[in-house]
Amino acid sequence: HHLAQHCERNNNFEKAVEIYKQAQNIAKNSIHYGPDNGLELAKCITSFAAHSDEDLAKKLTLEVLSSLENIMTEFKNDQRVDVKVKLVEARVHHILKDEEKTQSILEAADKLIKSMSDISDPAMVMELAKAYVNTDNIAKAKTILQELGEKYADDEKMLAEIKKIVANIE
Repeated sequence: HHLAQHCERNNNFEKAVEIYKQAQNIAKNSIHYGPDNGLELAKCITSFAAHSDEDLAKKLTLEVLSSLENIMTEFKNDQRVDVKVKLVEARVHHILKDEEKTQSILEAADKLIKSMSDISDPAMVMELAKAYVNTDNIAKAKTILQELGEKYADDEKMLAEIKKIVANIE
């Protein structure tokens, strides 16, 4: 898993995809099986698609949409999974240049996060901000990050994460 993240950071998406797939196959037979490996794989393939030519990007995004559908079927009662799937879906539709669908999915994810009882979960809000960055909606991302920064002004780790995202968009 950490090796896959390392490959991803270095834009070696093919190797990262391979590692995530191996992790997912191993995890399927484990009592610790959950949606995270599949979601990480989908995010990684989506990043790969964003850096690929149009034909390969279409092929990769179809694979991602199919695996997201499987994740939603398998974990359909988990709102957190629903949000995470929507955030990856939004980026897929952005890559496919369907901005209307991208925005409607992001708005749906935003509403779902706000409707969840554990609204104070900053990690979900952070993922939403990253999704806005990945779909070139920088103003919305900055607004969310500013609100997070104010709300968690005492949380050094959170502020460092916010600064990292802001540094990547400026």
